[in-house]
Amino acid sequence: MKKIFFTLFFSYIMVFGHPHMFATVNLDVKNQAKEIHNVSIEWVFDEMNSAMLIMDYDKNFDKKFSHSESMKFKKNVFDTLGEFSYYTHLKIDGKKIDIKNLVKKFALDLRDNKFVVQYSLDLTKFKAKKEFYLGFWDEEFYTSMELMKKNVKFKEKIAFKISELQDDIYLGYILKVGK
Repeated sequence: MKKIFFTLFFSYIMVFGHPHMFATVNLDVKNQAKEIHNVSIEWVFDEMNSAMLIMDYDKNFDKKFSHSESMKFKKNVFDTLGEFSYYTHLKIDGKKIDIKNLVKKFALDLRDNKFVVQYSLDLTKFKAKKEFYLGFWDEEFYTSMELMKKNVKFKEKIAFKISELQDDIYLGYILKVGK
C-alpha cells in the first residue's frame, strides 16, 4: 500500500513540474555560407533569478563582474553544468557532438539589471554537409531556456528555423540549419 501511495504522490508532483529559472538565449553565429565556425551564446536571466545571482556573485556590489567574480561563478556553477552539456545540445549531420572541449571565452555581464552568462563554441574543426542542429534545454533542474528567431544573428545570411521541443517536464528550443 505504501508503494502505491508514494508512486501516486510522486507522479502527481511530476505532473505539475514547471521551470524555476528562466533565461532568454541570444546567438551570434559566425559563418561563411553554410559553414559555421563559431557560435557566441548568451543566457539572459529573468529579474528574480538575476537579483539572486547578482547578490551571490557581485561581491563588491559595483554592478559589474571582475575576473575573479566571473571565475568563481564559472567554477561553482557553469563548469558543473558540463555534466549536462551546459544545457546546449549540438548535432552535426545527425551526429551528437560533445561540447565540453568546445566551450571558449566564458564571461559574465550585467545588462539592464539582468545577469548574463556569455560563452562561445569553437566549431572550426566541424563541417556540416547537410544539417546543423543546436538546441537549448534542461532536463534536470527545470530551467526554461527560450530561443526566439529575433535573438539569432548570422554573419552571413542563411536560412534557418527554430522549433520547440516539448516534453512533460521541460521545454526546449532548437536552431536548425539545413534540411
